[in-house]
Amino acid sequence: MTKLIACIIFLCIALSSYSQSNSSAINGKITGPDNQPAISVTVRLLHLPDSAQIKAGNTDANGSFSFETIKSGRYAIVVSGIGYKKQVTGPYVVTPGQRLTIADVKLSEDRIALSEVVIRDKRDYIDTRADKTVLNVDRNILATGINALSVLATAPGVKVNSLGEIAMKAGQRPSVYVNGRQVRLQGADLSAYLQSLQSPDISQVELIQNPSARFDAGGAGGVINIIMKKGANEGFNGAVTGTAGYGSYGKAGLNANGNYRSKGVNVFGSAGIDYNKTFLTIRTDRTINDAEHSAFNTVYDNTQSTPTFNYRFGTDVTISQKHSLGFLISGNTATTDFSKSTATALRKTSADSSFITTSNLKRKVSLTNYNINYQGKLGSHQTLSADVDAAFYSRRSQEQLVTSSSITRPANAITPRLDTLNNLAPTKFDNQSFKIDYGNNLSKTNHLDAGIKGSFVHSTNMQWFNTVVNGVSVPYASLSSDFNYNERIAAAYVNFVHVADKFCYTAGLRAENLRSDANLVSRNERFIRNYNNLFPSLQLIYKPNKSQYIFDYNRRIDYLDYSIVNPIVAYQDNYNLRAGNPYLQPAIINTFQVSYLRPSVLKLSVYAIDTKNMFNFAYYSQNDVTKVLTTTKTNLQTFLSTGVSVELPVKVSKFYNFDFNGDVAYQRYKDYKGYLNKGTGDLILKLNQSFRLADGLSASVYAQYESATFYGVSSFRPNYYLNAGIAKQINPRSTLTVNATDVFNTDRDRYNINFANLNMSVYNKKETQVVRVTYTYRFGKSTVKGARRHTASNAEEQRRMNSAGL
Repeated sequence: MTKLIACIIFLCIALSSYSQSNSSAINGKITGPDNQPAISVTVRLLHLPDSAQIKAGNTDANGSFSFETIKSGRYAIVVSGIGYKKQVTGPYVVTPGQRLTIADVKLSEDRIALSEVVIRDKRDYIDTRADKTVLNVDRNILATGINALSVLATAPGVKVNSLGEIAMKAGQRPSVYVNGRQVRLQGADLSAYLQSLQSPDISQVELIQNPSARFDAGGAGGVINIIMKKGANEGFNGAVTGTAGYGSYGKAGLNANGNYRSKGVNVFGSAGIDYNKTFLTIRTDRTINDAEHSAFNTVYDNTQSTPTFNYRFGTDVTISQKHSLGFLISGNTATTDFSKSTATALRKTSADSSFITTSNLKRKVSLTNYNINYQGKLGSHQTLSADVDAAFYSRRSQEQLVTSSSITRPANAITPRLDTLNNLAPTKFDNQSFKIDYGNNLSKTNHLDAGIKGSFVHSTNMQWFNTVVNGVSVPYASLSSDFNYNERIAAAYVNFVHVADKFCYTAGLRAENLRSDANLVSRNERFIRNYNNLFPSLQLIYKPNKSQYIFDYNRRIDYLDYSIVNPIVAYQDNYNLRAGNPYLQPAIINTFQVSYLRPSVLKLSVYAIDTKNMFNFAYYSQNDVTKVLTTTKTNLQTFLSTGVSVELPVKVSKFYNFDFNGDVAYQRYKDYKGYLNKGTGDLILKLNQSFRLADGLSASVYAQYESATFYGVSSFRPNYYLNAGIAKQINPRSTLTVNATDVFNTDRDRYNINFANLNMSVYNKKETQVVRVTYTYRFGKSTVKGARRHTASNAEEQRRMNSAGL
């Protein structure tokens, strides 16, 4: 692998030496009154004499800016930022092929602004770019007072089902990152973690459907990166948010975040408590083609109440002008009480029976993350960053299940029977990782990134069942198990960016080796896997004017995490079980996409996604003799999805605007056994409308519709719902928001399975109709100065050059 990466780096450098460009450029540096770099101020390039804006951008951590691939001519530069007086410099005459570096621009304080002006965020909620879509969470009324999972449910190109499972394009599961660091949880554990992240702590959500080689190759659906808030203002500032809500049950939350920034140190943190009581109902009707025409009607009710405490504290320390260190600790703790009931009616030709299994489950969960990061600049053109992370997750579940069974026909049946099972299931999951990234601006038009990463996972999962016989607990060996999982990933990547006049490309290659050891100790079964894979990525952008024409290709993999290969049986009742599949193979995904983008106007994409060994769906195995239904995973041979997506932001007037997102696709599924070869259509429409009703009063309405479709082995009926909210800015520091989710209570999953020997219909309904009232109070300084800012090394994929339009 080392030789391969070295060859690629050498090739990229060699290619760059032949790159020729006659385009012009203007670059420079902006400083504040104290001669320190002015960070994140706005720099605009105007053409003279018509003053047409050619380009715009923000200064980086060194106060620098650069406008590449501009035409020759006369220009002026306008610099503005809150707390500074606007400054215009020029004119500058640029000749063909010239790289003009202007004298440093020194800003002066706007003292009136410093004493009176409060930051007013004018960003749009949805910001569509060539390489990703960015959600500015606090710009959406409907994102107030909710959690990260609920924010994702309404995001463009994202689906969240009634079980909290996340999917992106073509229904594939993405990798989830927080501040550029991958969250290694999956399934119900990931869903619970995202529900612990409250929207007041979230700054942005990045949706990256075609990630570059800088990102881990895992995640068939792309990457979701959640960026938590970290203040950019000098001095002390923060906010307190309180939420109260009610649906079928009550909810409440209190959250506080704060930030203190000086010239050399930034200290930030947040803490919050949240209480949520909710429900989930699943109804299934299952018919078995046996001699007695058996039919099962099952109603599963789950009511759960969860108090959660979450926290995040960190500091960034500037060691010198070119080097900084960061430290971060974050996590959450939660204790959930489940009250579950499964009522099953079994009808047969000879007799009818009923089974009722009740369960009281207490689950304690804790997650702690530690991070140390470094970022430095080597000379004038090179950067180096490093991250070391350690995450520790534990879950302990204690459950008692009581099953009463009786024969309801004939009437003179035997006395009802009562069975009791006790279950203790502790789980621990540890992940340590490191990452080193190197960047080099080889020239004005060429940039090289390279890096390595190592990740180590250790998980222990135990489950002890016992049954009560004559008042005595007896071990139940057939359900008890002991499962250990170890995983190691070694990766290296190289990414090369070239920008020429009206054209740029990004080419990358990532090499990964994964070795996993799944050991079912209780059965003396062991499954060792070793994968070596290459993952190329390519993006081409042609920009003749304000419009961009984009081609994307990447190859990704959906790895098998411990929760999927874990064969431990999860017991619901005598006829319904859930288990992992240790024989699964990882899925390989190739994505091709061609797009047209006009920023703030339209993005239109045509895509094709080819997946081998897809497994991201619920698979059902039915034993016709025992009548037991097991929910598990299996591989499909092929899954092909072709479609068209559109993102359309429209500003109708200063009082009304909307964001429309649509995706229409044709998908075909084929399995290995010959039971499945099916094509289906899928249409998803999302509309987010914003209204400015009066001074300080605004409203939002969100609507979503998905047509009838087929996914995995299930045929889904249409689904649709509507959210609405209204906000009042009481004063510059406080806001009151009222929002309602699923106003008409129509959000649910309804599907049928007619596959192999299975004939079943399912209805899933969780609590979705909820009204919340949220009050936010902001305190401290709200003016921005030119303080030095440190950004975590892997918090986001490096910006491509300005002229790429990204």
